[in-house]
Amino acid sequence: MINKFQSSLSSQKGIATILTVMLVGIVLSVTILGTAYYIRAKQHAEVANHAVTNAQSGAWIGVELLRKYFESLNKNQIDSLQIGNAAIGLSGITASIDSITPPTNSTDPYQIIATIKNVSATSQAASSIRVLYNIVPSTSSSGGSGSGGGTGTTSAMDIYSDLDLSGGITFSQNGTSGASINVYGDFSTGGVGLKGIDTLSTTGNVTLTSSAHINNIYTNGNVTLTGSASADLISAKGYIDISGGGTQGNLNSDGYIKIGGGVNVNNANTLSYIDWSSGGTGQTFTAGSYINQSNGTVNNILAKDNVTLSGGNPVTKYVTSEKLLTCPNNWSSYILLKAVSFSNKCPTTNVQTLPAGTNSIVATGALVTVTAPNKPLVNALSYESQANYIVDVDSNKNIVVTVQNVDGIPKGTYYIAKYTLNYNDYIGQLCSTINQQGFCTGTSVGYIYPPNTGSWNSVISYSGGSWSLKDNSGQNPSLAPGVFLFKGDLKPQQGKYANTLLSTGSIDYGTSITLEAPNYAGANKVCNSTGFGRPTNLCSSSTALIPAAIGNIALLAGSCTNATTVALCQSTYSGGDISLGAQSTVYGNVIAGNLLNTSGQSLIVGSLSAAGLGDTKKGSKFTGSTTIDLSSLKDHPDFSTGDNNSNSGSTSTGSGKMVATVKWARYL
Repeated sequence: MINKFQSSLSSQKGIATILTVMLVGIVLSVTILGTAYYIRAKQHAEVANHAVTNAQSGAWIGVELLRKYFESLNKNQIDSLQIGNAAIGLSGITASIDSITPPTNSTDPYQIIATIKNVSATSQAASSIRVLYNIVPSTSSSGGSGSGGGTGTTSAMDIYSDLDLSGGITFSQNGTSGASINVYGDFSTGGVGLKGIDTLSTTGNVTLTSSAHINNIYTNGNVTLTGSASADLISAKGYIDISGGGTQGNLNSDGYIKIGGGVNVNNANTLSYIDWSSGGTGQTFTAGSYINQSNGTVNNILAKDNVTLSGGNPVTKYVTSEKLLTCPNNWSSYILLKAVSFSNKCPTTNVQTLPAGTNSIVATGALVTVTAPNKPLVNALSYESQANYIVDVDSNKNIVVTVQNVDGIPKGTYYIAKYTLNYNDYIGQLCSTINQQGFCTGTSVGYIYPPNTGSWNSVISYSGGSWSLKDNSGQNPSLAPGVFLFKGDLKPQQGKYANTLLSTGSIDYGTSITLEAPNYAGANKVCNSTGFGRPTNLCSSSTALIPAAIGNIALLAGSCTNATTVALCQSTYSGGDISLGAQSTVYGNVIAGNLLNTSGQSLIVGSLSAAGLGDTKKGSKFTGSTTIDLSSLKDHPDFSTGDNNSNSGSTSTGSGKMVATVKWARYL
């Protein structure tokens, strides 16, 4: 007899086993799917993290570019900034100025809050940073203090005409990064090197040749670089044309960018087109028009128009064209190609077709427009009240000197008289009356030349409207210390001087001569010089300078009869050219009312300015090797470069360089 209950129990056991196996399978499937999901989520997280990191990195690049942009501006340009968009010069990176807080006193900084955003099309991520910048004038070359002092310019050179540096120039200043040059005209060099120039700002064209290097170039014109000439940053309202073998930084232009030879470039960004035939390398090229590449290696090409790749085998990792991409035959030197349309020669792998009307590429041009400030009004006659000695001739062509602001000498007009001492004849007394032979016939009030030295050594001479200074006695100083104003042209040729030399005409500075501006020469030489009266507007005592701002000037040339405005002054302008001969040495600021020229080797310890108030067709030229060495200024605390403003004669341009720092930053 069959046991039906036992058969049913065995059947149930089989079903339970099957169910158990199924449940285990389901658990395993869920576990596998969960693990796969976790791994995929982890991968997405890593990709997202990489994308965000890439976007954040680009945003910080924008933060630094905006900081450097602020540092390229002078005070007048900072004052004229407006809230709104600011050009960064890189594709995908935008900046906007949110607020501007001007300083409430001379010690406060400008505070500018800006938002920088980077949208990375490649990584499909974005990052925004809000930044507070503190901006203050550079203190490397502060204006003078004391009577007539001002803030002034911190640039080492301000030229209001074309400037030809075919003789080369070297800047050295207290170990800082370099000097700032402002040229309101064209700037060019010959086959020479330039050293120590951090920033060049110019309204005209820039031409660099040979091994010339400038860290930052900002221009409203075109930039042409040949040979191994180079720059870390170029911002041009015109085009940029580079050939040779230099290594370039970031290029930004409103016009086209053309690069040939063996040039290496970091990034290039233009509103126009890029023509790349260089055998060198480039990082990211962005164009508002087309891009042609026929050689070399470029990591990333972005063009709103066509992209044409030609030549032997150009290497380009990523290409994006919002129109047509044309490729060479059998070309494979790429990673990813994107375009609205492709030529039939282009490969078909790792290619993405963009929809017609794609508008994702952002091309930017020049970072800044250089603003030319009003020309400084350089007028030697404006300093008459501050001059200690005003040198002129009377109706009989006798030299007469008006003395003022000199301790122990009554204000008045005197002759440079001869005198006899111990049976020796000398010249150099100041006397109100002289005889026909030039000897003093009254009481001497003091000396203008070193007393009792250099028999018949007349330091000052006059002929045909021109003055000359020449002393071979070896005395130091060769003239009474202080401010001298000469009515006419001036030719300082020989001797040692502790003076400010002003000329109503032009100055032709000689070779065997050393000139120290009073503030550079120091109190011992200016205020306590044996035999000479102390200039009371420069010295507070025999051991201390005030110092007055005019004491920073070594040479100043040019004048006008109507100084009410710059335009009226220009209409009657006379002279204003300063020429420095071979082996010239000047310790102090050099201010030409019109043009400045050098020949041979010249050393200037101070700043240079040429205001271009006269005929500027020839431009300023440095045909000899010129050195501007500011490294010794730390040992002359009373002297300052740049500003030479006075109560009655101003030469301040307001074009000083700024220093920008990031106070705080946060992600949005």
